[in-house]
Amino acid sequence: MRRLTTCLIACLMLSGVILLAHSCAEGAKDEATLPPSVELRQVDGVYVPFQHGEPYPSFEIQRRREYLDLGGAWKCLELGSTEGEISLSLSERNEETISALETPNYHATSFNDNGWAEVVLPTCDNDEHVFWFRRWIEVPSTMSGKYVRLVLLGANYITDLWVNGRYVGWHEGGYTSFFFDVTEFLSYGSRNLIAIRVHNIPWGSRMDQADIIPYRVLDFRNYGGIYRDIYLEAANELHVARVDVKPSLIRVGDRVAEDRGHIDVNVVVYNSGAAPRTAEASLSVYGASVDSAKILDPAPEAIADTNLPIVVSGTTRGSATLSPGGTAVLRFSLDLSWIRLWTPVDPALYVLRVELNGGEENFFTQFGIREIRVDNEWPRLLLNGAPTFLAGIARHESMPDVYRKFTAEQMENLMRDFLNAKEANANFIRTAHYPNHPYLYILADRMGFMIWEELPATWFADRAFEVQMRRGTARQNWLEMICRDYNRPSIIIWSTANEADIYENEPAPGISSRYRFNQELRELAYKIDGTRLVTQATFWNRDPTWPVDDLLGINEYQGVFYYPWAPTIGEYYRQTRDALRSTHEFCPSKPILASETGTWSCGDMSRIWEQVRCWEDTFRALDEKPYVTGITWWCLNDWWQAGGTDQTMGTITWDRKTKKDVYYAIKASYENSWTRPWVMITTPEDGALLSDNVTIAARAEDYRGENVGVARVECQIDSGEYVGMRYENGLWITVWNTRDGPDGEHTIRVRVVDGDGLTKTHLITVGVNNLSRWIQRDWSGGACPMAMRPDNGTIAFWSFDVLSGSRVWDDSGNGNHGKIFHAQPEPGRWGNGIGFENQGIDTDDAPHIKIFHRPELDFVSQDFTVELWVMPCIDYPNSEKGWRYFVRQDNKINGDWWDGRRCIGYDEWWGELA
Repeated sequence: MRRLTTCLIACLMLSGVILLAHSCAEGAKDEATLPPSVELRQVDGVYVPFQHGEPYPSFEIQRRREYLDLGGAWKCLELGSTEGEISLSLSERNEETISALETPNYHATSFNDNGWAEVVLPTCDNDEHVFWFRRWIEVPSTMSGKYVRLVLLGANYITDLWVNGRYVGWHEGGYTSFFFDVTEFLSYGSRNLIAIRVHNIPWGSRMDQADIIPYRVLDFRNYGGIYRDIYLEAANELHVARVDVKPSLIRVGDRVAEDRGHIDVNVVVYNSGAAPRTAEASLSVYGASVDSAKILDPAPEAIADTNLPIVVSGTTRGSATLSPGGTAVLRFSLDLSWIRLWTPVDPALYVLRVELNGGEENFFTQFGIREIRVDNEWPRLLLNGAPTFLAGIARHESMPDVYRKFTAEQMENLMRDFLNAKEANANFIRTAHYPNHPYLYILADRMGFMIWEELPATWFADRAFEVQMRRGTARQNWLEMICRDYNRPSIIIWSTANEADIYENEPAPGISSRYRFNQELRELAYKIDGTRLVTQATFWNRDPTWPVDDLLGINEYQGVFYYPWAPTIGEYYRQTRDALRSTHEFCPSKPILASETGTWSCGDMSRIWEQVRCWEDTFRALDEKPYVTGITWWCLNDWWQAGGTDQTMGTITWDRKTKKDVYYAIKASYENSWTRPWVMITTPEDGALLSDNVTIAARAEDYRGENVGVARVECQIDSGEYVGMRYENGLWITVWNTRDGPDGEHTIRVRVVDGDGLTKTHLITVGVNNLSRWIQRDWSGGACPMAMRPDNGTIAFWSFDVLSGSRVWDDSGNGNHGKIFHAQPEPGRWGNGIGFENQGIDTDDAPHIKIFHRPELDFVSQDFTVELWVMPCIDYPNSEKGWRYFVRQDNKINGDWWDGRRCIGYDEWWGELA
């Protein structure tokens, strides 16, 4: 993070510039040349994903198709991950590269693998090596004449496939699902050799090139191998490749029709045969019956209740003629009646059936109807039109004994994790930094969790985004993630990246590769989907790429990573509160989601109470702001790190045997989070400087519960009594006479109480100054005015409270406030000033005044003036002591804060003019 501090100042008057520099790194000479295997094409006016020239499937199990599970015993050879192997793996698959891959002859039917080890696939390997897998399989004759694909739901990182000694294709990416058309490579009714090379390229080995995803050593394990299901799937030559269901709400005026919904359906049909074919499709919709006997069966047909047909209006039949190897999209627009909208407390699901050519092919998909969007006027998240709080927790795809290995056999263990999250009153899960197994999202649909799914672009520098803009691998994985999980109503957020680096010279918005990367992926998501929000997980910076995001995903570690001293109870609270205020001032129209927060318990549980304190203080600060739309504790369970150690930030131990104290603290905080009302103070603004009589106005709403509606709204000043507010023209109003109390900092709380007695509070901090603000020279107490009013060209005019932790008020009205750290009252130029002890120079724990960067402080070419009074520190020569007036003009200041220096060497830095 960028940190610039302003020290040893009593008063400032400023008009100035911040100019951000832009530097671009050239791509490394040996940058990967392996091209993406997925592209987006327009077919019949619809964007369709293609992998190696064929429609990318949805990977939903179709019971009426024939499958051959390839899990089980395989021969395996593990090789080192040399520079030569890495370079070969990342090279374009031309004749020369394929020949080099085949040089050991491990792919050949004649090769004798008796000396190889035997492993059971799927397997989760801890080594970052090259793995060769070989297996002879019997392909049933019933698959002859069909279209046959070999499916891998997850293999890390680069996969190459040979069938019967012939090269089939490649895939890059460790977390998304992919397939190969092996129809023409197989011998039916006889034995076939499947040979697979998987290279788990070591994290940290491509730091110079930054061309794999991810490329840095991260805080979770880089498991390798084929760790998810692998199987053959046989479909008719003319078959449904995928069905995309795009839901939307029906509104009657401003009201959401909760018993009706709309779906736009795109049926993608593929003809793999050698003759033209006509596809005639008929659609029907059924209710879903999800009980204990069916909930773990991933097949959509398993939950389809044919006794519950849904009333559908609109055309349900369509046809198209396909040439050999051709693809067609049949488009439908349907209204559904007597349905329920999908929510976490009522995860209503439906099953769409596509019947092709009178039953020649039947395709089923699970879907739900819901709408997720951002209200930018009152920054908040709306689910089905109602304000919704994301009571969140994260989960790594990591379990005892199997680690990241996941098949249908692990569904029961996954459900136990989900039940633990439900018990903690969570309704939202961030599935870590990568796409999980597709069955997780199917189960989330059924159990009622809102989901954040993420591209594994973690800890990227700007040059890494630049590389990916060229290579297109991230774009490929983005398409695979979205298109695989397209019909999952549980997924409400697509995330482009996590904790990208931000440097002092990061380019301005619209210039950086990260900005363009996020912009491209967002546009791509809206082009093919448009029913989810797109964001990224960032730091607490004023991030130049936030304008691209639908909401602000911020990893909130105040007092843990960002300011690690937290000496007293409440330090988490104050730091989080101040960071929230600054962030909201920077992006006032976007809701904030704390995409991470947390700290460690340690393996010996020595910090379990620190976990609780961190949670309670952080939650209190976040929950006070209505523009905070959710919180995510990191993580549900402890997980295994890259270094081979147990990471203990979880609420439950790695073995799932012990729920820590923080688990129960989170459970208590999240109670009633679904049904609580909503309130926001509309005036005054947080951080405003007030005087005389002030109107306090708030907006309050209530949408859920047994007794829906706002019962009353109350206001509290500081620790006084709550007083009722009156309802007038859509707002709740009261008047506060600021002269009833002292000048200085005050808190305003507005609390709404709903019909069920549940409450929600919005807290803001304001300053009061009823003194003569411009000519008063007695600085004792309260905010400290300047000796004279600044001229009209002033951008910010700061007056200081004399206590550490207090606000630095901008009396100009522009809202460019700051904060004082580690200061005490001292005699000043005209009364009280601010004194700093010698605690270090240019460090975060040094005394300083911090002025936060705002757009109003950005200029392009003008000079600026900083004016201040300083008393030199005690070790300055006696002859030079006394108050002095200094001015500095410059146009090169950079960063998040205006930067001052301690008085040592001040004459050189500022230049003494008087």
